[in-house]
Amino acid sequence: MQEETKRMTNLVEKLNEFADAQNKIFNLKEEKLNLTPIIKKIIKQQQNKLNEKNINLDLELKQELYIKGDQNSLFQIFNNIIENAIKYNKKNGKIEIKALKEKNKLIFYIQDSGFGISEEDLPFIFERFYRADKSRNSKNQGTGIGLAVVKELMEAHQGEIKVKSNDGGT
Repeated sequence: MQEETKRMTNLVEKLNEFADAQNKIFNLKEEKLNLTPIIKKIIKQQQNKLNEKNINLDLELKQELYIKGDQNSLFQIFNNIIENAIKYNKKNGKIEIKALKEKNKLIFYIQDSGFGISEEDLPFIFERFYRADKSRNSKNQGTGIGLAVVKELMEAHQGEIKVKSNDGGT
């Protein structure tokens, strides 16, 4: 009962996160922001989880990464992606985060050495409540909400998110 209560509490928290994201889409506060400190703050907050799995994180942010957007929404986007990269990674794994400017765009690459996502699951991972490989998610308590939030917030910022996976690694 304790495990089920924990799972239900997590689901309610994720549903609240999703509702907050929906609200943010209609109330974006656009301001000029530097993403570098946002990403560094997320990594600092996730450091215990990185240490628990002994994951090596390689961060390459060579320049100031300014963007016009909503600070809370951008924090949530990157937090969800980095959290997933940790959660679905293997012990002694690796995460690489790189950013570059291309014309008027910022492009982020976030790659991990996790278990990968099957080809048949890839088209659906940004759908609400979709969970790839149910057996994997039962261990990690995935809700299928985090990436749906990411996609909607990215689109609200006129951005896009893409994913590639080698099922069975990275």
